[in-house]
Amino acid sequence: MRLPTAILAVAMSSTGCSVLAPLLGSKEPSVQWPRPEELAELKPVASEADGEFNGEAALAAAAALRETARLWSGQGLFEGCPTPAAGLGATVYAWKGYYYVNIIQRFERCGGKRFRMLDWWEAFAVSPEGHVIARQPYGF
Repeated sequence: MRLPTAILAVAMSSTGCSVLAPLLGSKEPSVQWPRPEELAELKPVASEADGEFNGEAALAAAAALRETARLWSGQGLFEGCPTPAAGLGATVYAWKGYYYVNIIQRFERCGGKRFRMLDWWEAFAVSPEGHVIARQPYGF
């Protein structure tokens, strides 16, 4: 009985939530991503006349930038940047109760070329409270 328990403990600790979540019945909320024809009709969240963004859009962008920095910080992608966010840009869209944030490379701000990886960008669905709900690599 000890060997199977030990094997299960090692497997769960090495794979983390990917093993525990299905066993415990928890799953990510389903997010509907805009289809290409819907995306073509969306306009980025614009700033107000006085240059301010609404707070929810700012929280969404910040959450997506933090998540991108967390996911890519070990790749050496942000070398030369004072902070990872300095080398990134964000476009925020509001759609069906969520904010959809496209993260793009802006590494010319850190010196050198704008793009450090070909065919790379990230997209996140973020709640109005600033919680990342889902990730869609390669944008939408």
